[in-house]
Amino acid sequence: MLSVFADDSSDETQQRTVAVAGIIASDEEWSRLDRTWLERTGGIAFHATDCESDRGAYAGYSHLDNQNLYKDLATILARSDSWGWGAALDLASYREFFVVDQETCYYKAFLAVIDFFATFVRDRFQEKVKFTFDRRIQSSHNAAELYGLMSNDPNNAFFSNPIEFASSTEQPRIQMADLWAREVMKELDNRIGPRKRPRRKSLIALNDSGHFGCDVFFREYFQDMQNKLGEVGRKDPTFNREAYAEWLSRRKQQDTNANRIRFLLWFSQRENQKGFES
Repeated sequence: MLSVFADDSSDETQQRTVAVAGIIASDEEWSRLDRTWLERTGGIAFHATDCESDRGAYAGYSHLDNQNLYKDLATILARSDSWGWGAALDLASYREFFVVDQETCYYKAFLAVIDFFATFVRDRFQEKVKFTFDRRIQSSHNAAELYGLMSNDPNNAFFSNPIEFASSTEQPRIQMADLWAREVMKELDNRIGPRKRPRRKSLIALNDSGHFGCDVFFREYFQDMQNKLGEVGRKDPTFNREAYAEWLSRRKQQDTNANRIRFLLWFSQRENQKGFES
């Protein structure tokens, strides 16, 4: 069995960037990583943002000690037999073309990560994959529903259902994903934030391993996305507000950002799954 553990990260204002990133490995490799990780952290639940800013559990340590810890943990991942991938969104650009909030942006990145690993497992391993994400009170329910929709796609036959959620304090693998998610977020934020910075050494080490990579979604992506949705509307008259309203009515649901995403998923799967209802 292969397992993906994933987490999210955002800039300090939660206005510029949001990222979701995951790490996939075999059960054997995860067990080895658990031992190495816990030995280096001393059993303290790792949190990437706190470690880099000398806060929380790291407030009593010197900045150099915290830097060395972060470096060592990134090196552990880079030298492992795991693979990582993540997605980071430029929120200002997303809002320029769509009416979205922070949670909708999270779902977009969440779906991108699942889609990537579904393709990765299908093309490389042909094995079942299990997903575990960081537990988020505000989004876990909707995320589970979205995952359920994707897992019903015949192209995702290698999914192991259902999705699970765990806390980083209980699960060191979520801590590993937390470090990787921060690297993905910072890769974008260092380009679009108020201070432009070079690529981080920790990301370089992970990327150079050949096992870790990410996509960052800028303005051009969201503009193209808007154009393509417009083309769908012109080509298929059923893709419109009336169809969405009827879809909500049949399910006795309200208009929410999560439901808009569910409708888009349902619509995109309709031709491949005749009679499918979310």
